[in-house]
Amino acid sequence: MAKITEITPRGTEKSKVRRISQEVKRLKAIYKDLPEEKLVLATRLIERAAFQMVTLEDLEEEVNRSGFLEAYQNGDKQTGIKQSAALQAYNSLYKNYQATLKELSSQLPEHRAASRLDAFIKANG
Repeated sequence: MAKITEITPRGTEKSKVRRISQEVKRLKAIYKDLPEEKLVLATRLIERAAFQMVTLEDLEEEVNRSGFLEAYQNGDKQTGIKQSAALQAYNSLYKNYQATLKELSSQLPEHRAASRLDAFIKANG
């Protein structure tokens, strides 16, 4: 696993790794009945989704703490307000997270996808 040194308002790098591990465990429980060939693909997607979810939580805390906007200055005369870097990262990662969830849900059999995905969405807001 890559070294995690990004924003970790909830604590240390170990805390983030622990939170990711907990999310992986939770997601694997949802997909535990997949056939072996689908489980191989799903496992990597689960790891990505867990990382994305925990990072989104951290970015959300950063946006709440620092705000949605930040001042900028280009050269001596051009100044203004722009969307914060944390919010930009959050928005980009959220889109990727949604795509990961969609790909994960496609691994479930049709009749189970709706109920498992509904449970997942309810648990994660």
